[in-house]
Amino acid sequence: MVFALAAAGAAVGVLYGARRLASHGWALVLGALLGGTVSHLGDRLFREPGFARGYVVDFIDYDAFAGTSPTSHSPADALH
Repeated sequence: MVFALAAAGAAVGVLYGARRLASHGWALVLGALLGGTVSHLGDRLFREPGFARGYVVDFIDYDAFAGTSPTSHSPADALH
């Protein structure tokens, strides 16, 4: 529940901060941040095990490249 509220707060914060952007670069960065935030919020709200307690699903499968055991990661996980 805490993570769902944090994601909702982050989405509202990004939308609030994006109201007066003059830079196309910042608009692109905040748009990508908002997309990730809304995606994670949707996972938290609507996936198992229940409303506002769901698991976030990552989207890239690196097994074909790394030859490791079956796992999926976000791009940030690949840097570890």
